[in-house]
Amino acid sequence: MAGINLPATPYPEASGEHRTGDVAPSTQPASRFEGWHIVGVHELQGADQRFAYLRDLEPVDRIGYSVMVYHLDKAQAERAAGTVRVPLLPPKDR
Repeated sequence: MAGINLPATPYPEASGEHRTGDVAPSTQPASRFEGWHIVGVHELQGADQRFAYLRDLEPVDRIGYSVMVYHLDKAQAERAAGTVRVPLLPPKDR
């Protein structure tokens, strides 16, 4: 989707004390959340909580019945960056 600023979410690797399903704070800067976001309603309500920061925002548009379009300004992006949690990957076999 050219022209859409979707934040890349790197998943950190879990250390030995973490279990599958644990989450960690995102390390993305607030500037990565500023701009346009297009998210399907299933991802928005997903169990991994990656898009939970959008749930309290009003979408600016909708594509069909299941895709929401959001635009985050600088203040919203800063709030989002502080609340995003990403799932931890299982530790690699060493």
